[in-house]
Amino acid sequence: MTVALPWDCAVPGVPASLQVSSRKRADWRTRVASAALSRWPAGEPPLAVPLALTVALLHSGEPVDVDNMLKPTLDGLIGIAYDDDDRLDQVLGLRRDLREGWRAARVSAVLAGALVQATIEGRPFVYLRLTPPAELEDLLR
Repeated sequence: MTVALPWDCAVPGVPASLQVSSRKRADWRTRVASAALSRWPAGEPPLAVPLALTVALLHSGEPVDVDNMLKPTLDGLIGIAYDDDDRLDQVLGLRRDLREGWRAARVSAVLAGALVQATIEGRPFVYLRLTPPAELEDLLR
């Protein structure tokens, strides 16, 4: 079996920033790895193809600098979703405050479930989605 793209998972909590202690970064990488393993098909090796990754922090007032949350999060997927983060041709980092509301025409079951949990428990989460990379021409339109 090959892992079908898009693939996604949700990681509860606020991501560790590059500006926190190495222990907190390691703890965050472990949380990312655990969430990824729970969604990765058993026995499937990490992908070894070009990829695009979306990293979205959905929160209620816990802002983190987008650029600082990316590296610890990307590192948590190494060896699970991809063999090395040099497979990532494109990375999109974003944050959204759930108190501001937003609309989406379609969401995955994983994202829908995480949004319900975030609403019930009032907790932030990071949504991760792997896809094939877009063509440069499409990105520059």
